[in-house]
Amino acid sequence: PEVLRKLLIEGLCQSGDVKIPKITVAKRLKPFMEDDLDELFPTDEYARVIAHPQRVGQTEAPKRMREVNFPSNQKRRIVVAVGPEGGWEEPYELDMFEGLGFQQITMGTRVLR
Repeated sequence: PEVLRKLLIEGLCQSGDVKIPKITVAKRLKPFMEDDLDELFPTDEYARVIAHPQRVGQTEAPKRMREVNFPSNQKRRIVVAVGPEGGWEEPYELDMFEGLGFQQITMGTRVLR
């Protein structure tokens, strides 16, 4: 959508980057995960990560972006699932992502908006 494109360009200006990322907006999570995810982002081509600060009861620290495991035989491509402010629903959504090969990462202590 055009409104997202404007925000992406603003973010690129702030970060000094020049490439607009491809954005996929899914209105309904479960149907997207079941029907479209593997076709759009196959696990042999993409590292799958979910941005979430820390699970309830999790003792080990989530990975940082630099620790993500990528498929070994392809160029480094990544799909990042970014959820609502406050994080994903526990345990349902996080378990669903984990079951589909997503690696949980943290993007730091700041809340992203």
